[in-house]
Amino acid sequence: ELFTFPPGPEPIFGLACSPDGRLAAAGQQNGKVRLLDIVGRRDAGWLQAPDWEKPGSSAAYSVAFSPDGKRLIATSVTKRRLDLWDVQSQRYEGALVGHTNDVIGAQFSPDGQLIVSTACELYNRTNPGQIFLWDAHTRARLFALSVPAANSWRPAFSPDGRLLATPHSDGTIILWDLTQRERLKRTFGPHRDIVSCVCFSPDGKQFATASMDQTVRLWNVGDGQEYLVGWHNAPVDCVVFSRDGRWLASSSRDHTVKLWEARDLSKSPVIFRGHSGRIWSLDFSPDSQTLVSGSLDRTVRLWDVGALQNETILNRDSAVLGLRFSPDGLLTGRSQGGRFLVRDLVSGRLVAELPTSDAFFSPNGELLVAIMATNSFSVWNTRDFTLLTNVQTEAKLERPPCFSPDGQLLAIRRSSNAVEFRDTSDWQLHHLWKPGEGGKNSSEDLVYSAISYTMIGLGFSPDGELLALASGDGSVRIYALSSRRQVRRLQTGLKRLNSLAWLPHSRTLAVASRLDSTVQLWDLARQDHKVLNSEAGNVFAIAVSPDSKTLAVGTQDGTVVLWNLRTLRQMATLKAHLTYVGGLAFSPDGQILVSQAGDGVRVWRGATAVEGSERSKK
Repeated sequence: ELFTFPPGPEPIFGLACSPDGRLAAAGQQNGKVRLLDIVGRRDAGWLQAPDWEKPGSSAAYSVAFSPDGKRLIATSVTKRRLDLWDVQSQRYEGALVGHTNDVIGAQFSPDGQLIVSTACELYNRTNPGQIFLWDAHTRARLFALSVPAANSWRPAFSPDGRLLATPHSDGTIILWDLTQRERLKRTFGPHRDIVSCVCFSPDGKQFATASMDQTVRLWNVGDGQEYLVGWHNAPVDCVVFSRDGRWLASSSRDHTVKLWEARDLSKSPVIFRGHSGRIWSLDFSPDSQTLVSGSLDRTVRLWDVGALQNETILNRDSAVLGLRFSPDGLLTGRSQGGRFLVRDLVSGRLVAELPTSDAFFSPNGELLVAIMATNSFSVWNTRDFTLLTNVQTEAKLERPPCFSPDGQLLAIRRSSNAVEFRDTSDWQLHHLWKPGEGGKNSSEDLVYSAISYTMIGLGFSPDGELLALASGDGSVRIYALSSRRQVRRLQTGLKRLNSLAWLPHSRTLAVASRLDSTVQLWDLARQDHKVLNSEAGNVFAIAVSPDSKTLAVGTQDGTVVLWNLRTLRQMATLKAHLTYVGGLAFSPDGQILVSQAGDGVRVWRGATAVEGSERSKK
């Protein structure tokens, strides 16, 4: 999500972007139209009819800019008319009057010469309703189309202006030849419920439909072939193509927006979350980089579509089991062959191949440390990836090691349930922490024998003063470096923790277990915690963005769920992989998220969401 405009006074129905991409028009429930500056992210004015305060004013269900962006049309439902304004001066030009039913839909023709409007008794499935064509300049009604015994909702012109598609309450879609002023012989459908919206693809060869039967469908204009794009969990109110034809967006009463790959329906959709009400309308910016949504929750939101570029950089044959970024943006991964590969993120070029199964960058990016199979660890420099030293240890070591934020200490778990701290200046043992023994450990720790748990993972707090140790018994021990004592023990109630991450610039710790679908956020300063439930399967990996705004959660079913850590709400879901997501990492600038599974690694240039659905060709 790029931006949310402050809520307006009324729920939002109709919505449209201006042809130059600078403005969005949002039709309000009270009949007024709110103009929003997309570029400047501020209000740009209000459009209202002279009599808007009089009884009878009601929702602007549809709004539309003329192709040159100079004029705007809006429906006035219960006044049974269309209102027309000059956009630049915000001057009211007049009304298009003649409907005898509530006016639902309105659109300009691609050449700007015509306006189409539809009127009906909303949700009445048998009233035939009305479809009128108007002269856009004189506001005179030119002709009416003879509609069937089912009312029409929001229509659409084909890109060449020759055809008009009208969606109907009996689940059908009718194409009209406007040069002949008659319907084509073929009737498309039916959906199992009201078809609420229709939109042509930019090339005019297909059109998409949204229906109250909760489906989104795609139709070939030429042969009538139907494709099931996918489902929502509630009636679908709107569907719209991006101008470049790549994306198909749909919105629903389930409060979500789904973004489908129009050219590859086998792919799962990206799902945008954030609205708390029915999303009546959507529109793309002319450059197809931004999606705008309007909701009955009174907000207009901007979504970054341009960021949704992802690519598989490693296939199944070279799937990795661990990944992380160096501070300068190099991507690292562990190959199946037991070799550690360092790749350039931008080009995908293999930079180095080390004789170890895994390695970890120092905070300044100048070193790589790898735990070896023997009682030792090795250190390489990253200038030319030469081996600097191989350090022998007293006991077998476990991955992963962990650098302190200043890079002066390296913490490594021993298989004997102890943690050793190494001075990185000479790699000598600095000190040893043995939870469960006496000495400088806390009295609480004496109760828990080292035999009763297995150490799973560890991580330094961002200020370097604390070390968190996740244990197989579901607890997290917090160790203070200054006193060399355990100062807290967090009882998560989870079985076998497998993921641990500190939120940058804070003393909040995120923990998760692959036997549970939740992530717990422990605020050590406030001494409380919150629970986030992904509802997308058990958690196998977590990662926090460098600005602490986003939590990425990888689940058992191959989904990556993105959480807004400020609002603690889901904002997106990525159906990223076919198998469980075993690794996640944000780039140092937070602009890229990398996900890893058995089917490869994907690079997501933006934080967005995806959810699986059924798609089939009928």
